[in-house]
Amino acid sequence: MATIAFDTLRFARKLEEPGFTREQAIGATKALGETMGDSLAAKSDAQALKTDLKAQLYTLKVDVEPQNKAAQDGFGSADHRTKGQS
Repeated sequence: MATIAFDTLRFARKLEEPGFTREQAIGATKALGETMGDSLAAKSDAQALKTDLKAQLYTLKVDVEPQNKAAQDGFGSADHRTKGQS
């Protein structure tokens, strides 16, 4: 997973603007950093996941297509036989 730059000083200052004390702002900044840890995803992470999912979907389509074709051919034959019986 890509590393995301997080400006802790800027974040703490933004907390101080509406009235957080310096100690509160620093504590909240530390808590956020510890809580979020590796759970943040960068845009590059999302793009890599999208690419991987597309490849897996393509592989699935390639694997299923012959079975789908065979099933459709089988249903077509059965449909043709039942039309003649009506």
